[in-house]
Amino acid sequence: MFNHVCGHRPGLPKVVQYFYYFVTQDDGFTDIFKSSILPRITSSLKLVSQPTSHDYLGLNVGFTRWYLKEILELPDDLQDQAFYTGQSRDSEYLGDAGRVEFNRWWPDWDDEFSFDNFDGIFIITALNEAIADNFVQEMEAAFGKSIHKKLLIKGRRRPGHQASSNHFGCRDGISNPEVRGVTFDVQEQSDPRYPGSPIVPLGAIVMGYDGDEDKDRRPGWAVDGAFMVTRKLNTYVPEFEAFLLERGPKYFRELAEQTAADKLGARLIGRWKDGTPMELSPDRPDPSISGNDERVNNFIFQSFDQTHCPYAAHIRKCSPRNYVSPGESDNSHFIRRHGISFGPEVTNEEQSSSRTLHARGSHFVCYSSSIERGFKHIQCGRSNNTAFPPRKKIAPGMDPIIGETNKDGQNCWMTGADPNNEGRMIIFQTPFVVPRGGEYFFVPSISTLRDYVSTRSQNRH
Repeated sequence: MFNHVCGHRPGLPKVVQYFYYFVTQDDGFTDIFKSSILPRITSSLKLVSQPTSHDYLGLNVGFTRWYLKEILELPDDLQDQAFYTGQSRDSEYLGDAGRVEFNRWWPDWDDEFSFDNFDGIFIITALNEAIADNFVQEMEAAFGKSIHKKLLIKGRRRPGHQASSNHFGCRDGISNPEVRGVTFDVQEQSDPRYPGSPIVPLGAIVMGYDGDEDKDRRPGWAVDGAFMVTRKLNTYVPEFEAFLLERGPKYFRELAEQTAADKLGARLIGRWKDGTPMELSPDRPDPSISGNDERVNNFIFQSFDQTHCPYAAHIRKCSPRNYVSPGESDNSHFIRRHGISFGPEVTNEEQSSSRTLHARGSHFVCYSSSIERGFKHIQCGRSNNTAFPPRKKIAPGMDPIIGETNKDGQNCWMTGADPNNEGRMIIFQTPFVVPRGGEYFFVPSISTLRDYVSTRSQNRH
């Protein structure tokens, strides 16, 4: 168990989180990685045995299918088509905007996320920026010309009371699946911090264990590893707030303008900003729920009723809890999310103009033993799927937050936002979350980093 690289387990402690996308240049990378980087990788054992101090630094590493297969020439197949396709090519099926040129799909992403652009990524966490910045400088000095930085995204928790919230102001990080004895200590607590979080077998997240549907087909070097998906998601906060202020009062005429806007926003997401689930308190945020770890995540959805929470609400799409499609394994589609916000706070100018002027958003990160069954299923089979949850008398529509379509003439839409008229449709003319890049990585175990990544010569013909 302690062979895992930390990141897909409880998560690296952080106030800041850096995403260092890189390509390697020559064989010098492996020698320097072995001597300077491998000893600093944060293993599960290191995380649980060493107390976190003010100078703490967490380090994780992942590699693309290109680096593993073409450069290291690792044998065998990781049994995941999305991983070998790569996210840039896969983005057409994820619903990202883009175009076809020269018989190839080109997503509308930031230039840095160009086709087959990366060999790997370092994820660096710390409790302050100085520690993270110093490590980046030390790492670059050690690698010299054997590594080339393609992109560095610096994420940071939001200030003050918003530290646990995303840029939309919504509390985050309270509904990750848990693994008994791994993400929480069964000797100290019988339940996870937030009861109601799904308890899943280790193999749903980490390869080679019960719960990994491909356990018996994994190559030995993949055991104790996990897939990691990154997504740079730009968020359009002023536009979202303006939309809620314009539409909310039309849905909830009895409420004051801002209260109506807040209620519509809560119905689109499935929680009030403080984390109170709409399923438990559909009319107002309830501090007795949001402030109680025993209650804030301890609920199920009413299977054939969306007066409390719409079928298409973001949290209901991504994690339907007690309701999955017929034939689905209860443990097939879970992921653990460990992303962070990036970019500045919304300015007064942006608020007054209802227009985003500065890039901000969330650098999404998730871990699982399958991209196809995990992240990709959630995005394509749920968030983008207008018929999920299935067998409803009115089509639910798409996830209003991360749902996507790149089909000409189509927009994201949903029903159920109006509790008094569940068939009333909202059509979103522009998205509020826009992917601007990402990649699929494999996070190896400590032993694989030691026995394979640190020893193999790079095959760059």
